[in-house]
Amino acid sequence: MKCKPLLVLCIFFFVHSSVYSWDLTLSGGVDYASYPKDGNDVSDIFKPELQPIYSAEFNGDFGVEHNYSIGLRYDPVWRETFSGGIGYHLGIVDIGLGFFLCDFFSGFTSIDTGFSGHAGFEFPGIFFINAGASVSMGDFEIPARKRFNAEAGFWLPHIFITFDFEIKEFIDNDDKTLDRTTSTRYSGSMEFFSKNVPYRIRFEAGMQNLERSITGSAQSKDVSANHYFAGARFYAEAGKIFAWFAEAEVLFAASKKESSGAAMPYRAGVGIIFSYPEK
Repeated sequence: MKCKPLLVLCIFFFVHSSVYSWDLTLSGGVDYASYPKDGNDVSDIFKPELQPIYSAEFNGDFGVEHNYSIGLRYDPVWRETFSGGIGYHLGIVDIGLGFFLCDFFSGFTSIDTGFSGHAGFEFPGIFFINAGASVSMGDFEIPARKRFNAEAGFWLPHIFITFDFEIKEFIDNDDKTLDRTTSTRYSGSMEFFSKNVPYRIRFEAGMQNLERSITGSAQSKDVSANHYFAGARFYAEAGKIFAWFAEAEVLFAASKKESSGAAMPYRAGVGIIFSYPEK
């Protein structure tokens, strides 16, 4: 019975999507730049664990002023997440509220639930600024999650420049161990585009800090790893309703501590986008 409101919301989204525009994005890849899921595998020397990353996102609008989104994704910090939200465009102001559900594949006794929100300003073709936050309820034996991000950007002829900050936290608390993972990223990017050209390329660089704190009767660890990173993303339209993209990122150790544990960390992925009506 608890899933009935969520089912009604999803049906509402899809019914309205047949009238207004929408796009579906499917992506997948690998992450070799994060701490292992199992705290027993975490060591003082940074040794990442190869993990899958994926997402399926459906975005649509109810005209010029209203939009919505639902999606399923997995990343090594927050694990699996199902989310949904509604946004409003009020002139140059953009605001939105949403929800998310987690841990439905992880074997925990209950599903973690949370809420999210964002607000921003945009002057199309000139600049924008946006900030958002997400926080889950969490409880004893149920992991808790927190996220905050802020971004700003501006347009130049054929170039779109952005700056981004994000911090994510995952806290797993049971009767024996408190396991906390925190990821902090600072980045800047440049995307090159041209009118009537069906492809774009983006370059990104920044710094990532990972922290893992494990406290319990069996073990206690407090480790961190700092890396610089550089990456690129290529996007191309392959028809009127179809597009695809490929992206990759490599990390460079900020000190000998991070460089002595494993081969060069990286992330890579590919995705496809279906849009309606046709572009």
